[in-house]
Amino acid sequence: MNENNLLPFVRPIPVGELPTNNNPSEGGILIVKDDKSPERVPIDFFLNKINAGITGTLTASTVVPAEGYYRYAVVTPGIYNNVNPPITVTQQDLDGNFVIISVSNGVAQKELSKKNAATDNDLIRKEKKEDLYIFVDADSNIVERTSEEGDKFLIGLDGSVQNNISQLKNKIYWSNVDDLYVLTDSNNQIVAKIDSESQLYLPGLEESVQQSINKTNSSIIWQNFSDSDLYLFTDSQNQVIAKFDASAEFYLSGLDGSVQQNIRKGGVKSYAPNSNISDLKYNQLSEEGNALLIRRMVNGLTNFAVPHGVMPQSWDFPIDKIKNLQAPKVEDYVRIGMHNGLVFNPNSGVVHPNIFTFDFPVNGYKYWMTLNGYPNESWEITWLYGTNDPELKDWELISNVPQPFEHNPVVSPPYISSHDSDTFMTYNPFTGEMIVAWRRTLRWGNLPTTQTNEYRYRSSNNGLDWSDVKTLIKPVTADIDLMQSMGIVYNPNTKLFYAFDVANTKQGWKMKWKSNPDIEDVQGWSDETYIDTPLGVTPWHLEVKYIGKTIVILLHENQNVSKTKDDRLWFCATNDLKNFVWSEQDILGGSTPLYKSSFIPVYNPDGSIKFKIAYTTDERVPVSEQWRLKITETQSFNI
Repeated sequence: MNENNLLPFVRPIPVGELPTNNNPSEGGILIVKDDKSPERVPIDFFLNKINAGITGTLTASTVVPAEGYYRYAVVTPGIYNNVNPPITVTQQDLDGNFVIISVSNGVAQKELSKKNAATDNDLIRKEKKEDLYIFVDADSNIVERTSEEGDKFLIGLDGSVQNNISQLKNKIYWSNVDDLYVLTDSNNQIVAKIDSESQLYLPGLEESVQQSINKTNSSIIWQNFSDSDLYLFTDSQNQVIAKFDASAEFYLSGLDGSVQQNIRKGGVKSYAPNSNISDLKYNQLSEEGNALLIRRMVNGLTNFAVPHGVMPQSWDFPIDKIKNLQAPKVEDYVRIGMHNGLVFNPNSGVVHPNIFTFDFPVNGYKYWMTLNGYPNESWEITWLYGTNDPELKDWELISNVPQPFEHNPVVSPPYISSHDSDTFMTYNPFTGEMIVAWRRTLRWGNLPTTQTNEYRYRSSNNGLDWSDVKTLIKPVTADIDLMQSMGIVYNPNTKLFYAFDVANTKQGWKMKWKSNPDIEDVQGWSDETYIDTPLGVTPWHLEVKYIGKTIVILLHENQNVSKTKDDRLWFCATNDLKNFVWSEQDILGGSTPLYKSSFIPVYNPDGSIKFKIAYTTDERVPVSEQWRLKITETQSFNI
């Protein structure tokens, strides 16, 4: 009889009815059933896990027996004095390794095993509910999913890889007839194409862009219009296909506004459709900066609106004008409403303002400011404010962003306290993202060697959706670097990000900078280069911006670290990161109780410029006047 004929009479045995074996042999198989279907698991898998012998997680309060052999997992950096000899576990140890402290008859030692040295059983598991193979890293973070049909799903990609590639065929395709890469919009209309000889073709242009430019004698017409002064590119029918105005703004047929304006406007979704780009030449990015962002736009990628000062502009700043800039001290202050713990304070103390300007309101506001609360360290978290007032008053918390950008961490042993501070903004042109960053301090003692500082951030390329918290600068102990009051700009000519901050060195307090070709690479930062300050000037906080092609820094000087004297403000500027021009006298005309300060350029209708300065008071004024935001401005000067 065919055995298949017996199948209707065979009843599968449920897992619960299988006999129990209390003495399984090594090399045997276990039948496992949890919330999934029954599966076979080799007994050796469990034996290996048992033989690894992890006793538990070691904390500063764990009582470790004096006799016997024990192994403890460590998940928190610190000095563990409850083992002999005491063992120090650093954040660097934990970042790249599984950390085990083994204790044999009272003698302890530290064991490190690379996190990427996991077994196949640690890296791959199958979830039958969704018919997916799930690939996880050594920290159990999902990095890839593959369905039983072979579709691959990557983190951060909507839909499968295959589906996304299929959709791309509607935008880019290869033609064997014309040897062209063809770029189409969402309506399948051709917007550009490149042939195998790298010739670029644009709609309305009968020849390639390169060929048209080579025929400038017949295709460029100078029109001396009194109101616009344009170079016109025309085709053989005298139809205008492109034009440069007298300010070097480039216009393409069918594009609303100039190419530069569209770059600065980016693809951000949080602005009004009728937002206007400033046509002021002083706000125009350099040619290299424009080219960097054009690449993203051509590839259909979204850019956040570019704030003024994060990259160089296309004009020369008269650097010597820095020497004589002055601004008056002011009595009035700007009230800031802020959450102080669980209570909203309509007149909160504040520190560390950092202000940037956009061409138009983003998330409803033309001016953005990051700010920390004070004087309680638990209030010193990062908030984002906005205003449309050119006098920099009437600040409001911006909605639809993560407020605050990160809460204080829950402190557990060996840590005894923590706080955030030194918030600032910058821009990543490679991802088209606005960045909001802050410094985090963790302490497990009262010495510089028992305190770490790091910088963390969140980013967005549309103003509405923000990333999870990421690491910008890895933690180091305070005796190595305080990294106080950081600011970052990008130079497309050198292809480097430059981070400026203040450090405590054996020679005293110093300004310094370091560079990195990729702001997302925490390992990519160069060694520091220190900046000399005028005799007697003690750096404490700084802010950095590009004004034209010049890096301009506003420095808050702590005139006496013991806090017995008031402080001063100084400008310094450089075109080469070697030679710095400094204020010849402090900006506010004498010492005053102040703290970290911010500045923005204001371009006057007559072609001159001035700087708005936002500074806060400190503890050396009456309590009712402490930690208040004040706004002043320098005199105007010609550029």
